[in-house]
Amino acid sequence: MFKNILLPVDGSELSDKATKVAIDLAKKLDSTIIVLHVMDNKLIQPYEILEEEGRVIINKTIKQIKKANVNYVKYMIYANPHDDIRTIVRKSEADLIIMGTHGRTGIRKVLMGSIAQDTLKKTDIPVMLIK
Repeated sequence: MFKNILLPVDGSELSDKATKVAIDLAKKLDSTIIVLHVMDNKLIQPYEILEEEGRVIINKTIKQIKKANVNYVKYMIYANPHDDIRTIVRKSEADLIIMGTHGRTGIRKVLMGSIAQDTLKKTDIPVMLIK
């Protein structure tokens, strides 16, 4: 049914919940989880800081996936999640997206909420939002 599950992660509590849901579903369906962290190119932080933060987030997620013995691939990209979501979905060959409704607090929470909305509007595959 769902061969490739795209799991965008940002280290937030809802991202962690989405990870657990993705793992459970992948185990049941023998799916591969595509772990994705997008370093938002519109953020003001230096690239090196975004990259290190992304590495920590991805490694935390992969640790959970490995523990559950689920297949995965990982990607960390520098992009604009609002403008590039269609391309990300197409290139990942995902047939389901599981993601949190909102990300971190403050400006990141606002951004992730709108990213979830954009994902719903701009993709033509099923999206499971976790709240």
